Amino acid sequence: MDENLMKKLSFLCRVSKIDKNLENDFEMILNFVNKISNFNDFNTDFEKFDDKTPVLSKKLREDANKNFIESKNIIKNFSNEEDQFCVVPIVIEKEKLNEENNEEERHI
Repeated sequence: MDENLMKKLSFLCRVSKIDKNLENDFEMILNFVNKISNFNDFNTDFEKFDDKTPVLSKKLREDANKNFIESKNIIKNFSNEEDQFCVVPIVIEKEKLNEENNEEERHI
């Protein structure tokens, strides 16, 4: 943590001793700062990590093609551009209609 941040935390600590209501706020802030510090330490360590495992480009292309086809299939379920965030309701509605049609055919 940098010196400026330590000064701010020190100030918050003194204030929390004066006003007990701020003690929980101070602890929450301190926990948050600790989490960020730990995350930054992890990222620094991660950047040092060197993976020598070869990547098979054919496998990556196959995965990319599979994802592309799946994406196209999902897009087919959109009723229009405004419904792009409503994929699941559209699919569920289509399934319900199919089930209703199948039940009607069974009764006929």
